[in-house]
Amino acid sequence: MKTVDLKAMLDNFSKSLSAQSIFGKPVTQAGKTIIPVCAVGFGFGAGEGVSDKGGMGGGGGVMPVAVIIVDKSEVRVEPLGPVGVTLDNLVERLVEGVKSVAKKKSAGSK
Repeated sequence: MKTVDLKAMLDNFSKSLSAQSIFGKPVTQAGKTIIPVCAVGFGFGAGEGVSDKGGMGGGGGVMPVAVIIVDKSEVRVEPLGPVGVTLDNLVERLVEGVKSVAKKKSAGSK
């Protein structure tokens, strides 16, 4: 696989990332401005065999996760749908996982 091909692919991915990818076009109605917020993810892979031939590919996705609502008195963020993995619940899950492993190790050493 050519380094030039990989560089071109990475350049195209980086061009896709911008604030406009995450924050949608604001809509104002009835004195409120609503700004959509999305989570954006990309992944790619490349490889080659014993010959000069190889392949590469990539993909991405955008998922709406919240809206920012701005009115005369406040600015607030409203999550959309069920709340996914947040930093708070990720840390909570990690702590519970560590406790569980420690408990199993402790029980096994008796």
